[in-house]
Amino acid sequence: MAPGLLDPDSEAYTEDELHRMRLMMSWNLGNPAVADETARIANNAAALRDVTYPDDLPVLAFIADESDDSTATKLSSAENLLANVDRHEIVPLQGHHYLHWTQSRRMAEEIRTFLGSGEE
Repeated sequence: MAPGLLDPDSEAYTEDELHRMRLMMSWNLGNPAVADETARIANNAAALRDVTYPDDLPVLAFIADESDDSTATKLSSAENLLANVDRHEIVPLQGHHYLHWTQSRRMAEEIRTFLGSGEE
């Protein structure tokens, strides 16, 4: 496989950390559980059609803003999914699917703020 293909878009990691991430990615790519999950995507998506979150469940959603046309679609889909939820927030963050690799500090701040705003 192509080492580094899925490396985080960040300079915050040491060579040792990048090496370990590559090893884990290679291990997980061929993992039977991941293969099974991939095989079930269509069935799982169909089973979740029209399923909604409970109205009173607070939801904080992070959306990867990849600076392309997909961001607006993802935001719209998230708003539709959470339309019934009394307290929700959708936070777009610059980056790709694995936002935790590059946006962990900002995500932690948003989580603390969201959890703190629910206190009464």
